[in-house]
Amino acid sequence: MRQDVGVGIDVPCLSHSLRLVTVNATELVELSVVRLLARSGAAKTIHLAAGLSLPQVAEAVGVKSPTTVYRWEEGLRAPSGLPALRYRDLLEDLQRGLDPRSRPKSLKAAL
Repeated sequence: MRQDVGVGIDVPCLSHSLRLVTVNATELVELSVVRLLARSGAAKTIHLAAGLSLPQVAEAVGVKSPTTVYRWEEGLRAPSGLPALRYRDLLEDLQRGLDPRSRPKSLKAAL
């Protein structure tokens, strides 16, 4: 049984508007995992080992600037929304292609 949880609210702001996003419990866990991977340095290790630069990662996850990914990886911002889920997918795909001697056993092992 899928349980959806509303996250966020519609609030007009001076610079932007927040949108209501519905995610299930599994996606909330996955967001937590990718945020931990980013701020712990594991995500950076994974994409650098695969030979991807910040601009390439930014393009792959659909964010406008490599600075966004840099901020995630430095712990200055937390990945969120669809780009965070794409980031998670990218990291999982890259991890599968890495040399087994140099990669973590599991993305979830970073918890």
